[in-house]
Amino acid sequence: MQPPDPEHPPLAPFHSGQAHREELPDDTSRTEHHAVSTDFEPGTARRMKIGAAIGAGLLVLGFIAVGIFRFFDERAVARAGETAYITPPPVDVVIAKPARDGQDLVLPGQTAAWYETTIYARVNGYVAKWLVDIGDHVTKGQVLATIETPNSMRNSPRPKRS
Repeated sequence: MQPPDPEHPPLAPFHSGQAHREELPDDTSRTEHHAVSTDFEPGTARRMKIGAAIGAGLLVLGFIAVGIFRFFDERAVARAGETAYITPPPVDVVIAKPARDGQDLVLPGQTAAWYETTIYARVNGYVAKWLVDIGDHVTKGQVLATIETPNSMRNSPRPKRS
């Protein structure tokens, strides 16, 4: 803590009722006797105009610099796009050679029929002859069996009974 200053006694607190009008900070500024000037120094307007002109010039130069930068940047992008459009795309070239003799191509897989059907007799009759067995290879239109119907049996000669 600092020792009290003998030349400047401490002011009484504001909340105490003992404060005098001269001791308030607002009254101290009113008691000053020298005049306060509200005039400008000579040349102030000229300096302000020069400062404003310099600031405006810097802004104009900045706008011009940004415009030039954007102009050249747009031209570079356009040039790069044209170059990419004009140049042919890179391709890999492979020279085809005939395969070696005896080279087999073995692939995994299986074969199965698209459609499977069961053949039922649609007429009354009896199988007279079987021409193929189950599992044999057949071709389109090949006769698989001969069926004798009751009508065909009537027209055929009957064996005589003894």
